[in-house]
Amino acid sequence: MDLLIGSVRDRRAGVDVPEPWISARPRRRRLFTITGSTTTEISVARPEALWVLKLAAGRDQDLTDLYAIATTPVEVDEVRALFQSLWCPTLETKLRRSFEVLAREKTYEDSMSRLETKRTEATREGWRRFRDLATQMVPS
Repeated sequence: MDLLIGSVRDRRAGVDVPEPWISARPRRRRLFTITGSTTTEISVARPEALWVLKLAAGRDQDLTDLYAIATTPVEVDEVRALFQSLWCPTLETKLRRSFEVLAREKTYEDSMSRLETKRTEATREGWRRFRDLATQMVPS
């Protein structure tokens, strides 16, 4: 993705996600990561923006990031509407590839490793729910 004034461009999909849409209704949060944390709250994009950008990007780390926030409430209709407004054959192809990657056992295994999470029946069920949620995000 390239950051442009006024939008974020996904070159492979050939779509521009409007910056005002991405920046709308940010949340203030302290961030806690494996390697450290912020000392104060910072503005973080709302979950809907993260779903659009990361699902469209479709990189392994992006998909892991989405799994990590999959239990955070999200307005699925808002994400679907944005994808619908951007819909084109190249975006469809890119999203289809993301879903193929999500269906691979290796993606689940790699995501659990990145998150330093044990593989259990509960995490496997969580992964299935996450994949179901991801499919709801795109127009039928």
